[in-house]
Amino acid sequence: MELAEVTDILKARQNTPTRASAAFSRQVLQLLAEGLPVTPERVAEKLGQPVEFIRISFAELQNCGCEFSEQGALIGDALTLTPTQHHFRVNGTDLYAWCALDTLFLPALIDRTAEITSTCPQTGTSIRLTVSPHGVEAVSPPETALSIVVASGCTSGINGTFCGQMHFFASTEAAREWVGERPDFAVLSVGDAFELARQVYVEPLMN
Repeated sequence: MELAEVTDILKARQNTPTRASAAFSRQVLQLLAEGLPVTPERVAEKLGQPVEFIRISFAELQNCGCEFSEQGALIGDALTLTPTQHHFRVNGTDLYAWCALDTLFLPALIDRTAEITSTCPQTGTSIRLTVSPHGVEAVSPPETALSIVVASGCTSGINGTFCGQMHFFASTEAAREWVGERPDFAVLSVGDAFELARQVYVEPLMN
């Protein structure tokens, strides 16, 4: 499956955000990038909106699979404070991402360069990337690829069937071995996956 086809499939499943919802999403991620739980009061202060409005928005995020503390603070929305296999280091702060694809669009939305480490589930190889808001600056091994889920009906969130199946692999061959005969997957190079992430997840929130 080629990049254009995968991009079209994932774009078709995205709702077009309003300017206000895009600003809300970016602000939440930028606050999460500071490495602390995000309270409704903090978001309301940053956006100049009523706290009750933000609490309603938080409830909607929780219904979509986002992570919250027992105190009602947001701790995970693609970028997470919960340890995962996708380590995401920004300005000396240790964070994590729900899946490999998330690591490629988050730097643009938080406007920070990230150092990413992960592990190939097929070979056990350590994967390292440097991703800026504008592109992939370094990747090791250079043949690193990603598995991309294109199946419909996947669940979202840190334990969902969408993010739970998108990984970094040491090579295209390793990714294809892991995918096997399953039809609802694509395997993309890091460069193509970054372009997919830009079109599907970055552009709608930046316009």
